[in-house]
Amino acid sequence: MAEGDARRWLEQAQWDLKAAGDSAAAGNYEWACFQAQQAAEKALKSFLLAAGRSRIVSHSVRVLLTECEQVEPRFSDLRIAVELDRYYVPTRYPNGLPGDVPHAHFTAEAAERCRSLASSVIEFVLRSSKS
Repeated sequence: MAEGDARRWLEQAQWDLKAAGDSAAAGNYEWACFQAQQAAEKALKSFLLAAGRSRIVSHSVRVLLTECEQVEPRFSDLRIAVELDRYYVPTRYPNGLPGDVPHAHFTAEAAERCRSLASSVIEFVLRSSKS
């Protein structure tokens, strides 16, 4: 069951990354940033499920990376992706950005950075699952 679950989580991570690209192309940069964070989160959960973990409750890329490092130390190479945690709440809620709203705050550059980080995580998980 874990292998099938892991595959489903990774497939959804890939679709979330595609959705991030679609959102960025439409100018919805806040959603692109959030969807990229979701893509990385789901890819890391996929790896943990494939490694036999059954209870994964965190939404934090930092926490999930730490758990992945316990299984495969090379995940430390992805530490830069912890930056994605900054996009979990403020991309969706006006009270996450004092005096601003998400749609006006996030930029094309931020969306591209988030997509790049998430893509790196997904690619790493894909390579790790083939090893």
